[in-house]
Amino acid sequence: MAGLYPLSRQQQVNSNSRVLGGARLFLFDGGTSTPRIGYRDLALTSAHPNPIVADSAGRLPLIYLADGFYRHRLTTSTGTLVFDDDGIPVLTTSAGGAGTTVDPDALFKTRDIKIRFDTQPLAGYVRLNGRTIGSATSGATERANVDTQSLYEELWQFANISVPAGKGASAAADFAANKPLTLPNCQGNSIFGMPDMGGTADAAFVALLSGANTAEPGATGGADTVTLLQGNIPSYSLTGGTGLANGDTGTESTTHVHGLSASTGTESATHAHTVTINTTAVASGVGATALVTTAGTPVAFGTSNEDALHAHSLTSAPTTTESALHTHAITNVAVGAISISSGGSGVAVNKLPSLLTAMIYIRL
Repeated sequence: MAGLYPLSRQQQVNSNSRVLGGARLFLFDGGTSTPRIGYRDLALTSAHPNPIVADSAGRLPLIYLADGFYRHRLTTSTGTLVFDDDGIPVLTTSAGGAGTTVDPDALFKTRDIKIRFDTQPLAGYVRLNGRTIGSATSGATERANVDTQSLYEELWQFANISVPAGKGASAAADFAANKPLTLPNCQGNSIFGMPDMGGTADAAFVALLSGANTAEPGATGGADTVTLLQGNIPSYSLTGGTGLANGDTGTESTTHVHGLSASTGTESATHAHTVTINTTAVASGVGATALVTTAGTPVAFGTSNEDALHAHSLTSAPTTTESALHTHAITNVAVGAISISSGGSGVAVNKLPSLLTAMIYIRL
């Protein structure tokens, strides 16, 4: 399989944008100084010379390379170095369109995070699930293999990454000592930018984080739910102060008496009193008249003048029976201190926003 060299037909210039007519391109196998052949055709049958020389406008010809990794070095026509890069993959496509072969390290480096719609482990990665990695004999729960060493040593340096057995003198020493290292845990957790990413640190955000060092990657914070306390309720005041209340007496009242006193409201007009005579013969002087009557016969006497205001004494008497349960209508009762009984449950409130879950990996 072959791929097109990416600088084909590209004009080469220096740092001052000056065209590099006659620039020379040297090709090598990746990681070596062994010359690599560039071809004029996709079939890789007609080779370019090495170095390949740009035209007077600084443009390189079409160049095809066989599959693999290469190093390219460009100089001016007089030999001044312009660039020298190594470890570059050739992007190749088979004649049947089977796809492109790319070195994974050309796209992802150790510690890079990958999000994938998946449920399984992925070759070249481990899942950020809070389990452990380490050497083949470390007993690590996510991956125990020598290929974890690069990630192990790069994560070890951060304060929020723990080694359950305790960090020793160095990451290499702990890996060699078969100590597992705990991965960050993204299970059920969102990923946020650090409070200090080169700009002004977000102090309010820092106060919500936990971990050995809130300024480094791996700090944690937040919760799925929160229980509201009285101090979380907005300030409020009760309005009004009048209202209607109805109620029943709780029990029947016992026999009781009421003391009563009253007076007439105005002078009474002239009036008469009926008197019954209980004797067989009574002589009485009323006014200037003497009367004799038969016993038991009512006799009316008129008052001689209007009475002045006066009072009547009323004798207290007990009720004859207990009163039944009854209600009292109370209108416009002034409201003083009010005691409000709890109507809440104290159930925690869900804090999660709308979300979609996926698998989160980290590159070995």
